[in-house]
Amino acid sequence: MPPLGHSLRFSYKYLNHKKRHQIEVFESLAESIPEKYDLLRPYDYAEHVTEYWRESLSALEQTCLPRPPVSFLRDHTIRQNMFPTGHPSLYGTELERLETWLTKERLGELLEEDCAGDPILVNPTYHTTHNSIHHLYHISRYMANVDDGLGGVSTVVEWGGGYGNFAKLMRRFSGRPLTYVVIDLPLVSLLQWLYLSSVLGTDQVALWLDPDAPLIAGRVNVAPVSLIAERDLHCDLFVSTWALSESTRASQDFVAEREWFGADHLLLAYSQGDQIFADSDHLGELARDAGAIEESIDILDPFPTDHFYAFR
Repeated sequence: MPPLGHSLRFSYKYLNHKKRHQIEVFESLAESIPEKYDLLRPYDYAEHVTEYWRESLSALEQTCLPRPPVSFLRDHTIRQNMFPTGHPSLYGTELERLETWLTKERLGELLEEDCAGDPILVNPTYHTTHNSIHHLYHISRYMANVDDGLGGVSTVVEWGGGYGNFAKLMRRFSGRPLTYVVIDLPLVSLLQWLYLSSVLGTDQVALWLDPDAPLIAGRVNVAPVSLIAERDLHCDLFVSTWALSESTRASQDFVAEREWFGADHLLLAYSQGDQIFADSDHLGELARDAGAIEESIDILDPFPTDHFYAFR
């Protein structure tokens, strides 16, 4: 297991020494982002984009093109759209609960951060970030609510993967090379490919650049949403933490009509509908219709909008 830390200064030094090779990989792969984005531009995905995300994509293009900076996890736009924000005490509550469910040794293995992206650390004991604590909390809540947990799961489809951190943690938690598919907007997919290739290794990640790109077993398959309309995807577990509730109703119906890509299990998180994401409530209805058990996310009670998990 990694050494437990005692200060954030020590954590940064420890990670920068242990994982400095990730920066070289990141810098090398980032050169190809404009070329790959040009290959994806002809494929339409307008039906999956809300007005909020249309505006956010313009800001993300300013950050990520012609190439994302190696410190992209400190960028305001990325943090605003891919991180829990507004309540710094949140990760403390989540970590306290995680420490009652998992040993310190196990938490150290799961939560240790990486160098790519230059993440902002918040906890020196585990050398980790708020986002990793937050994501591991979701996984642990799923494990507590589903009898066989990840035991029978070999294939996962995630709708909306942020910068790839949840996929990284799922692979660590499972302890085996899951076949993992992350579906997202093309530019975000490229960021996921860049980050995951840097932290997992280029041989562990496959980027789809056309509709006929092969699904590669045992890897993280990064799949732009513009390429999946005709794909016959199947999985054991379907995951989406807020991303599907922030997508269009057409996106939600697309997933439900495909019976959650054949998944036996669901791990969903979503918010009550509001002026920005009016269709969030629709996702809750679809989850309940699919037999999922809904659970209020009590740690988010301070937020003005109610939030829920749905597990199956």
